[in-house]
Amino acid sequence: MKKSILFSLTILLIFAFFASTPSVAVAESEDPPVDPWVLQPWCLEHAGCGKYGLRNRTDYWLQVYLTKTDSGETGFFTVRPNDNAYITLIPGQYESTYVWWCSGEMETWTTVWPANQYWTDVFRCPGGYSNSIWRGGWED
Repeated sequence: MKKSILFSLTILLIFAFFASTPSVAVAESEDPPVDPWVLQPWCLEHAGCGKYGLRNRTDYWLQVYLTKTDSGETGFFTVRPNDNAYITLIPGQYESTYVWWCSGEMETWTTVWPANQYWTDVFRCPGGYSNSIWRGGWED
């Protein structure tokens, strides 16, 4: 009789332990894939975003600071010397600050511009910043 009471008490304690042990429920969520050339992750899964092209025709790195003026979203991008890069953006108004070097001298330029579909800026030495060009494709 004592053994059955002891056995029952042991089973009850084990059951009480497992019933009261907290468990963590893991919610399955799929984060969008990370792409360093996308300012807003929303663009990874939705249509309607445009491509902003940068052509760095200098022998130094180009630095680009972007701020979407209505939302305050910011991004920082760098483009290798003599390379092209394309940033995916939600269309809208952006403030951009550019930093590049020509012959060891730092140059900067800040502007506000409307990002719509395809827009490309070219930076070269000598010559500095070249006017933005509207483009319909990615041909170089």
